[in-house]
Amino acid sequence: LGGEAAMSGGAVATMGRDTGSAYYNPAGLGANTRAQFDMSTTMAVLRFRTIPDAFRVELPGGRNQSAQLSNIQPLILATSTVYTRYVGRGVTVGAGHFANNYDFYDYSGVLKDDQNPGGLNYRSRVQVDGWSTRHHFGPTVGWQITPRFRIGMSVFLTYEWRRDEGRIWLQTGPTPELVSQNFIVGDIDLKRSTYAGEAVFGLQWEFVKRWHTSLVIRTPRIVAYEKARKYSLTTGAVVRDDKNSAALFDYDDDPGAARRGRIAPMQVVLGLGYALPRGRGWVSAEADYSPKLRIPANSVDLRHNVNARVGARVRVSETVMMGMGLFTDRTNETEI
Repeated sequence: LGGEAAMSGGAVATMGRDTGSAYYNPAGLGANTRAQFDMSTTMAVLRFRTIPDAFRVELPGGRNQSAQLSNIQPLILATSTVYTRYVGRGVTVGAGHFANNYDFYDYSGVLKDDQNPGGLNYRSRVQVDGWSTRHHFGPTVGWQITPRFRIGMSVFLTYEWRRDEGRIWLQTGPTPELVSQNFIVGDIDLKRSTYAGEAVFGLQWEFVKRWHTSLVIRTPRIVAYEKARKYSLTTGAVVRDDKNSAALFDYDDDPGAARRGRIAPMQVVLGLGYALPRGRGWVSAEADYSPKLRIPANSVDLRHNVNARVGARVRVSETVMMGMGLFTDRTNETEI
């Protein structure tokens, strides 16, 4: 979310100064003394993901077969738009929009054994797809109290949209010719739109010449309003022992339980950075921690989580900067 973060793997809480600081550490805005309007885009992302043994068919006699679900998806995403303006006395104010989460997935898997003349024959398929996105909107302010010490704050309204769809097809029969004799089809569709809020407080401090440290506290995300909906449909037909058939039809339109209160824990970020001599760039390392959060009423079950980032940004000519970064991206979700 911002040029400096893209160049350094997100390790910008300590040394970041561009408009992306409104999201990572608004204290960095205090170092800006000119108006800026920035748009940042992630131009190309290719995600390839697999879930081993996610799809399993249990067969008579205790046997079972399993398959993985896989997904490959190209993404192009506009991530941030920010405007900041210096108003004097070391204070910079602004407002921004950050799309810090965007995901689209389309998993599928197939299991079958439909050429078995001496036993159960079946064909089955699972399809799971969905889309989720989260946006942050809000004002920000950074204040450079002294040339070596800055503080800042951002307040965000967040909007999150999530949709998940799942489908399963299953046919079974006693012979290959009768594999379609019995069948079941299931379909589920879940939609959720969430309006919430959170705030970010941060500081940057040059405690020794060229050595900098930072502290960022991101408050829990608190839901103000949410709308949820769940649809499910199951149909099928089974040939009974008396050769008659039994039909199945089950439909459910559940308004879903709307969540209230916390849905994400607070997060604390600590960083350490070194400014290279003669303004040639910087090197920075940081780690963040979020505590466990379990609220069954909100369907929230999150574990303790730690991530780390290290990055560098170096001037190689009068007009060219190069960067590199290494980061972890571990989830705090107990179930995916």
